Amino acid sequence: MQRWVALSFFTMALLVIMDIAYKYLIRGGYTAIELTLYPMLIGIVTAALYIALPNSKSQRLRIPRFQDAWVFLMVGVLFFVAFLTLRWAQQAAPNLGYVNAIVYTSVVITILGTSALYGSAITVEAWFGSVLVVIGIFLITWKSSAPQK
Repeated sequence: MQRWVALSFFTMALLVIMDIAYKYLIRGGYTAIELTLYPMLIGIVTAALYIALPNSKSQRLRIPRFQDAWVFLMVGVLFFVAFLTLRWAQQAAPNLGYVNAIVYTSVVITILGTSALYGSAITVEAWFGSVLVVIGIFLITWKSSAPQK
């Protein structure tokens, strides 16, 4: 198995654990801003400790080029807003999986966008998989998004 595939599955498992933990915290009455900021702050501290490790020489931070600084700024703001709105949606949903199903359709848009912007080829399998993802999202959310009686 290629390294990126193994890392992707590992990340998926971490996200599952995080979502289950978030459901616990949502049930505890935490607000969306608390659910967004507290983990971010802990993540920043964890990243700082990781960078400070003696064997992390390859992890030293570079100062971004001036022309890239606006991209980092934009991504930072979008990161915060995306996770805040994700927590709002998860608080309102009957099941976090329904929210994630809709949110993670971004994979299809990312495949199309990176292909258009950076010229990466889309294989027939990727097209087929993208169609299956969209169908799957529809099936997951179709009945669950209907008004509850």
